[in-house]
Amino acid sequence: MYANIENTDYHNSSEDNYKHAPWKEDHANDITSVTVVDKIKPANLNSWFLGLKNCATLDVTNIDVSNARSLSYTFHEAGYNVDNFKIIGLDDWEVSNITNLFYPFYQTGYKAKEWSIGDLANWNTSSVDEMCGTFREAGYNATNWYVGDLGNWDVSDVDDLTQTFLYTGNNSKTFN
Repeated sequence: MYANIENTDYHNSSEDNYKHAPWKEDHANDITSVTVVDKIKPANLNSWFLGLKNCATLDVTNIDVSNARSLSYTFHEAGYNVDNFKIIGLDDWEVSNITNLFYPFYQTGYKAKEWSIGDLANWNTSSVDEMCGTFREAGYNATNWYVGDLGNWDVSDVDDLTQTFLYTGNNSKTFN
């Protein structure tokens, strides 16, 4: 159980703060699921769940991201080693103030056969200007890969869309 984490930036370009998140020091490999129990409203979620390679389920329903600006590397490598990977609660995230979607789902559930992060079709991405690698290698080995219909995502202000879907759901029979 960790408290008062919503005011800490664990990813700072001048320091390796993400390595000092309390759950990363000695416990990252022991974490198999995460549930955010109480409502929290962080300023950003940079690298929050980065490196939780054995985490099969993340329930982020109680994270209010309406004030957040960045989701850089938020879930990078989460669930990398598991057979079934799932993130619960992203469907309802209010992301209209997010400007940075730099590799948030990079290599999530990489080895998983089943991969699900919900339906992101209703995400308001009109403020986003960085989307490099957003879903890169996410669910790489998954036979089913689903994030919803992203056709309504507003990417008109995005400067960088490179690698957004590179190797995403590489083995998927269904990709949508």
